[in-house]
Amino acid sequence: MNMIGRDTVTQKLAQVLGKKTALDVVAKTMSEAGLEKLDCADDQLRFANALIPRGGLYEAVGRALKIQAILNGGHDEERITRV
Repeated sequence: MNMIGRDTVTQKLAQVLGKKTALDVVAKTMSEAGLEKLDCADDQLRFANALIPRGGLYEAVGRALKIQAILNGGHDEERITRV
């Protein structure tokens, strides 16, 4: 599956990690997060939250994606339950 160019998440990861590595990271992280697609801001936020614990460069990209998802209307389940 070639997702480069179709979604912001994969585009950002491809810029930092390269195309092949980005596709591998996206597939693994989506599986870990129980996601089948990244069509909405909530899905992108769940993806970012799953990427952040990997640390290092993955964490940095995950945090950038998280901010973008929140700005696009994504709702963070952790934030909602703490209120």
